[in-house]
Amino acid sequence: MKSTCFVHGPVWVSFWNWFRHIQIHNEPNLEWVNTCTNCTWWGKYFTWTEPYDARRYKAINAWYTNVYYEVQNRMNNDPDPNVRAMLAQITLWTPSMLSLYSDINDYEINPGYVVHVNYYEYLQQMIRNYRRFSYHIYPNPSDDAVNGILQHNQWSRFPSSWLQQWITNLTIGGGYDFASQITEFGWDGNTMKRCQYTQNSLWGQDPPQTCPTRDGYMHAFENDIVGFMNNQRHNAESVTVWITSGWLDSNNGNSGVDRAGGINSDGSYKRWFDAYRNQYYP
Repeated sequence: MKSTCFVHGPVWVSFWNWFRHIQIHNEPNLEWVNTCTNCTWWGKYFTWTEPYDARRYKAINAWYTNVYYEVQNRMNNDPDPNVRAMLAQITLWTPSMLSLYSDINDYEINPGYVVHVNYYEYLQQMIRNYRRFSYHIYPNPSDDAVNGILQHNQWSRFPSSWLQQWITNLTIGGGYDFASQITEFGWDGNTMKRCQYTQNSLWGQDPPQTCPTRDGYMHAFENDIVGFMNNQRHNAESVTVWITSGWLDSNNGNSGVDRAGGINSDGSYKRWFDAYRNQYYP
């Protein structure tokens, strides 16, 4: 299992060259400002008026594409051969996006009208250049369980004409390889909070039973990890479990009693962590 470093902005190497896989930033479609007028970088101007404005995603595409080219330029042309050599050892990964389950608004395709388009269509240039695609996925048993398996609830959001093909075939064509990684995976945090469950809960059996499972099966997080990784990962090189604290702590004043970290106070592994660990190191 590889680890991935998250970097905000261009990558500058140092003598402590520990990292080989670097993800450039994380969830820019959440963290970037919601509106901007004439934002400027690399000699271009960008304006968007709301978070789901397609022009915001065009700006994201342009920024991280330019970051990629900047690093490539340093790798090929930096006057210091040590810098060139160290950069050549680094694999850059795209920033993961905050998962959206609806299209965004394009105001330019047909002026005067709003056209709804899949947001990944505006990120194709960036993804093609990096050829290393990071993304997040947060399914939950109430919405995404089928026959005991959590489904990949982002797969249908990936354009079938290119992104699904690149992930499945491990190439973009022309002799260029392609890889993907899931840098955040877990039960959906908002649904866990609403249903008052943690990663230690038995979904569909433990009270309160206000959120029944979609498939009628009881779901334990450790089983959902194994089922997803064996059946729904779609060639992802790695799957990183992200939610590691219980959602009941602050809401119900439990002072950490329901924490869902990976290790118990006595040093033993929690069920979900042991199952996850054994997927990589059986």
